[in-house]
Amino acid sequence: VYFPSGTYRITGKLTLSDTQNCIILEGCGADTGHNGEGSTIYQYDGVDTEFIEINGADSITIRHLLFRGGTFWDVDPNDSNQNQDLGTTGGNGAITAYRTGNGGNGHLFEHLRFLGITNSIGLYGTGQCTIRNIIVQQVPNTNDGACIKLDQNGSNRIDQVRIDGCVIDGSPYPGQTSGYTSNARVRGLGLYNEMVQFL
Repeated sequence: VYFPSGTYRITGKLTLSDTQNCIILEGCGADTGHNGEGSTIYQYDGVDTEFIEINGADSITIRHLLFRGGTFWDVDPNDSNQNQDLGTTGGNGAITAYRTGNGGNGHLFEHLRFLGITNSIGLYGTGQCTIRNIIVQQVPNTNDGACIKLDQNGSNRIDQVRIDGCVIDGSPYPGQTSGYTSNARVRGLGLYNEMVQFL
């Protein structure tokens, strides 16, 4: 499925079930700003749900897309309505993948950008997945979470996940006066309920 240049506003999550395997969701690029507009998937401020949920499907590829959480960071620090520009939590992850039974493995997420979202990617019990060349910026400091989270899903443990070439920017809330104030509530990488070996 190809997303041409533009902004695609969604009001609920896109769900891929265990009968929808081997699907590619691809945009024309994850850029925004002076250099042109790529393919952006957008949710309103304050939305507390995933953008894309993969529930037991195998071999899903998502690439060259920008995920935008509301108007977070677009707000003027002197704006009296600043507290309305909260971004989104992304639910359990703007992109969330669950293993159910024997399904839910072999995903590739690459060349993606996340703006104004607390939880960008969440993998729960999945295996043989790659997260590559991801940029996470402008993370709201209003909720606890993890930009990238790896966890079990019931009795399904997470296994064989490769994370390569990712950048997570701990920028402060727009109202912060100091450019050196980091985000104190959101982890860059959250590893839960698993034994991890670094080589």
